[in-house]
Amino acid sequence: MHGPGRHGDFEKGAAAGFQHPRDPPDLHEGRQGPNPRPGALRLPAGAAPAEGRAGIRRSARRARKTHHRSRRRGHPAMKTQALGAAPVTPAADAQAVVKSSKSNFVLSFLALPPEQREGISHFYALSRVVDDAVDEHGSEEAERLLNFWREEIAACYSGTPTHPVTRAMQGTVRRFEIPQRYLELLVEGCEMDLRKQRYENFQELYEYCYRVAGVIGLVCMKIFGLGGKEAEESAVDLGLALQLTNILRDIKVDAGLGRVYIPQEEIRRFGLQEQDLLAGKMQPKLLPLLQFQAERAQGYFDRAFAAMKQFPHKPLIAAWIMGKTYRQILKKIRAKGFDVFTRPIKLSKWQKSWIALRERFF
Repeated sequence: MHGPGRHGDFEKGAAAGFQHPRDPPDLHEGRQGPNPRPGALRLPAGAAPAEGRAGIRRSARRARKTHHRSRRRGHPAMKTQALGAAPVTPAADAQAVVKSSKSNFVLSFLALPPEQREGISHFYALSRVVDDAVDEHGSEEAERLLNFWREEIAACYSGTPTHPVTRAMQGTVRRFEIPQRYLELLVEGCEMDLRKQRYENFQELYEYCYRVAGVIGLVCMKIFGLGGKEAEESAVDLGLALQLTNILRDIKVDAGLGRVYIPQEEIRRFGLQEQDLLAGKMQPKLLPLLQFQAERAQGYFDRAFAAMKQFPHKPLIAAWIMGKTYRQILKKIRAKGFDVFTRPIKLSKWQKSWIALRERFF
């Protein structure tokens, strides 16, 4: 994600009417006090999540789909092995999930030291199989699978997981002290896609993005060995930037799944109807709305990168690679005149490799 001359910066987005969501209550049990920044999601401990989910989903759902949230294809852990079957080895099975992926995230893992690379691969495998539980199954089976993964996550912290992916993840949560609530929120986010296919405003969308992408950033920071408020805030901002880029890029893909992530209030604000997006073709009248979505994503990139510069570069190499890869996708969307309908917008292997090499060696 290199950027064009910042085609839409955060201040422009604010001038156009964009505002961060008001300070919400805390989603994380045990966290007290007011929200330290606009946009961070907070709900009372134990509160029910906002209705619905869709993402890594793409990042997440891609690391949720590649999105979510494009969405995923099947992984060996889900397709070739029954949920309760005996595994080969947990680590090998998790690595098989990673190797089967076409995600933009995977290349960034190579920049990490072996222990961190193993940890993030285990987490990536978990996020993928949880995401695929929704993307590749009917609602009844998806509910069953999500409940299975909830039980497996709980067993990571107080028991013995039965699936190879979660057996591998158990060592990772212990080694890097990953809070159980982070993984629970990820499942809640995926569950939203079963119940919520539309978002009225950005506050609602933020709650979804926080679960499927912001939480992924928080887990990554644990694995990278960085903590504190500034590190956590930069992780959430980067996760939001990636997810919002995915949402913009995958409008047509998501529409085919019956999902519209662009807030309904914003569609109306720009004088449009949902059908204008569902039509699946670029029209001049869509341009202001799509530019607005890009400006918001760019604003999260800007804020995340500004915060990340306060930390040593080496621990965050993987985050920089992920962030700049997706920022380059956003730049390409702009260069294509925001036509995210005619053909998929993606980077070549050479472009992704160059970003990774530049961050690692220059």
